[in-house]
Amino acid sequence: MGGTAVDRLMQVRGSAPKSKFYDMHYQDLIADSVGMVRRIYEYFSYDFNPGMGERMRRWLSANPQHKYGQHRYSMNQFGLNQWMIDLRFAAYREKFNIKPE
Repeated sequence: MGGTAVDRLMQVRGSAPKSKFYDMHYQDLIADSVGMVRRIYEYFSYDFNPGMGERMRRWLSANPQHKYGQHRYSMNQFGLNQWMIDLRFAAYREKFNIKPE
């Protein structure tokens, strides 16, 4: 089963300084995109000015999620089931506190 990229990610994360990474949950990014980008900038000591936030809000408003439709995929399409996913990504989910959907 796949997951090679995730394995590599976990390997790199384990050997690099924690300060080089900023972890976030996708749901947090979707819920407050501008706020999340602001926190990333602050974390890495980059300047984030109000104009950037306003431009981001305008872009997000003009380009909402699913603007061009929505793709729907199922595990079955790829020969997978929930047990396989849970088993394969258990360490990743535990490390990053990701609850199963």
